[in-house]
Amino acid sequence: YSTYGNYNVSLTVLTNDNCSATTSRYVQILQSPMANFGSDVNCSGQPAQFTDLSQGNPIAWLWNFGDSGSGANNTSTLQNPVHTYQQAGNYLVSLLVQNANGCQDTVSSNVSIAAKPAVDFSFVNGCAADTVHFISSTFVNVATTSSWLWQFGDNSTSTEVDPYHVYLSPGTYSVSLTITNQNGCTNTKTRQVQVTAAPVAMFTSNSSSCSGTAVLFTDISSSPNGTINTWNWEFGDGTIVTVNAPANPSVSHTYTTAGIFNVVLTIHTTTGCEAYYTSPVTINEASATAFSYQGSCNETPTYFTDLSQPSNGNTII
Repeated sequence: YSTYGNYNVSLTVLTNDNCSATTSRYVQILQSPMANFGSDVNCSGQPAQFTDLSQGNPIAWLWNFGDSGSGANNTSTLQNPVHTYQQAGNYLVSLLVQNANGCQDTVSSNVSIAAKPAVDFSFVNGCAADTVHFISSTFVNVATTSSWLWQFGDNSTSTEVDPYHVYLSPGTYSVSLTITNQNGCTNTKTRQVQVTAAPVAMFTSNSSSCSGTAVLFTDISSSPNGTINTWNWEFGDGTIVTVNAPANPSVSHTYTTAGIFNVVLTIHTTTGCEAYYTSPVTINEASATAFSYQGSCNETPTYFTDLSQPSNGNTII
């Protein structure tokens, strides 16, 4: 019967002597449910939501997700279950429903599960107050990735492909990258980043000097982790000097003109950390020295007169 209801069924029998008999009964055909379901499925490793859309007031459900590798999780008796497919592929999902009359119906449908995107990143452990560069573009399919979410473990985040980040304090930070591709599939990678205490760049210089006279710059930098292997001096007059270990990092420099020059010392360590220190040095104008003399014969006194001129209001002592 294509529809439920009460039907008058008659049976007539005829014998070979042309005798006949008829009997009639009403037959009740109960309403059967009509199985149907929808699904929100997309990616491997992500929960897939199945929604019962059956008609006819079913009271019992039996799902088979077509995922034999999931063992006991391959079936469910919930009305709207969730199932996670660990592998990409096509799966035949079936739903059997039963109503209070004991009538059943079954429906099957294929669902397609996409592979989750590959994700990873690289970095170099850094120092506090220095920059750490995180790189995902060499591991992620940038063309098919629609979003990046970095969590740096210090309550800071970024949505860039290859971000830079500065940690203010040393420690171990759990950094995670979650990407979403154009299919809406996500994947996450987490790595531990070691941030060590930063080196300290510092130097001293001899007291105020004059143009044309060498100024000694003495390095007093320190590094709690790793050793300093490069010192880069910028003297503020366009002159740059780089010293590599094991050479003596203290240097001297002669300024040809007077003025105030900002001297910058940048240090690098064997752990890849960097620090810099800036301090001004004052260079005074050198005094103009001159003299005259009288008398140039032997056994005759020669008289010398100082004609030097102090600079910038200084006094010759």
